[in-house]
Amino acid sequence: MNLTRLCACLLCALLLSACADVQPRLTQPSDVVIDQNVESTPLRIYVSPRNAPMRGLSVVYLPFRVSQNMEDPRLIGSQVMGVFWETWMEKKLFATQVFLGDTYYYSQAQAAKLGREKGADLVVTGEISHFLDGGSNSDSAVSLRVDVIDSKTGELVWSMAEAGRMERVLKEDYVIIKRTYRLPNSAVESIVRHISEDMAVPVREWSDRYGFATNADEIVAGLAAPRRAASQGGRAKGSFKAMEYAPDGSERAITETDPLLGVNLKVEFDFDKWNIRPDAATILNELGKALRSPELAGRSFTLRGHTDNYGTDEYNMRLSLRRANSVKNYLVKNFGLDPARLKVQGFGESMPIASNDTPEGRQLNRRVEVVKNP
Repeated sequence: MNLTRLCACLLCALLLSACADVQPRLTQPSDVVIDQNVESTPLRIYVSPRNAPMRGLSVVYLPFRVSQNMEDPRLIGSQVMGVFWETWMEKKLFATQVFLGDTYYYSQAQAAKLGREKGADLVVTGEISHFLDGGSNSDSAVSLRVDVIDSKTGELVWSMAEAGRMERVLKEDYVIIKRTYRLPNSAVESIVRHISEDMAVPVREWSDRYGFATNADEIVAGLAAPRRAASQGGRAKGSFKAMEYAPDGSERAITETDPLLGVNLKVEFDFDKWNIRPDAATILNELGKALRSPELAGRSFTLRGHTDNYGTDEYNMRLSLRRANSVKNYLVKNFGLDPARLKVQGFGESMPIASNDTPEGRQLNRRVEVVKNP
């Protein structure tokens, strides 16, 4: 042993002897506790929608069918779908979500019929092909497919599949450390929640594609992250024609350069009208609650009206301005908002979010937008 190594060993011995609480024994390694993870296959998407929804959708959830031969499959199917419903409710994937845990069906057509009877746009259901609840004594695993069905047509909107597994590896001993894996209270529930969160990602991207908010929480969240028009769908930075009210109350044309974008609301108006329809009250009441929330209290906003390309530019700008003003008057009257906090503008057809070549695209473009002012 050379002199340098000998000195280092003597120094370590002196330091250890000075520490009364340290026992350098390799026979008692440190115990590290780690939460066990879910291992899952890649998400497989077999069917996906071509078009984004034009409004908030109502959904009913039906229990999974269980193809595996096992005891009490209906209870298992209901419990697993209950986890999906809870997860997607937390993420607010749809405007209305109802779980019918005791309702059963035998075909896709029958599921769609149940959806129509409940007045729902979509039905969420599916099939469990493998289910193993090992508890604390063995591995747990779940393989399932989720089907989202159009209640009106009976056709599939989404079909996705994924499998997950949680192994029972309790301890791994090493020379210096000992790793202990802590299992959750329910390994199966953790697996199903993991799968439901994976599947929520593409559904969220689909339902939020055009930024339409359906409740107060979504409006508040959307207004918290303003963005410029130049960043919307690759749109080049530029100017947009609009119309607003002058101080004397007259209508005047303006130009907005690279405006902030806000939250879109699906507010329906009758043809060539700007008075608020009764069926628009639901979303406008959510807007009123959002603008009175602590997160947005005291801030000022611009209400923008938008139309499709039917009619002349001037006609559409004037119509969209009057519709935005009707929304303002509704909020002032029903929620006591200060009129000075609410500016109105009409952009007509100058800021479309979809193609005007189809009825679906034109309906998306007919909207009201809320923008938080800088």
